[in-house]
Amino acid sequence: MDELYASPGATQAQNDVLTFLPLRPHYADMASTSLTRAIGDRIRAAREDMGWTQKDLAAKLGVSLAMVGRYERGINLPPADDIAKLSRTIRMSVGKLYGEGG
Repeated sequence: MDELYASPGATQAQNDVLTFLPLRPHYADMASTSLTRAIGDRIRAAREDMGWTQKDLAAKLGVSLAMVGRYERGINLPPADDIAKLSRTIRMSVGKLYGEGG
């Protein structure tokens, strides 16, 4: 049987409205995590191929060192308006960055 949850501070009526949704991972979230990790791996590989440190890449992109680390670990994706800049900087097409075309 699925584990159920209720909001501890809620009234019984509010908890009834919640309908005690099961606690399960969402497949879309897992796919997204897999995608962000794969993109991060490609960013790291391209950076290393160029002989750059994370600090070098951060300076070229105008982001913090911590943010480059988050990109490479798949915790964050660069914002949509920065993808083209990242792609040009690491000399990788956006399609390849996202895993299209092998």
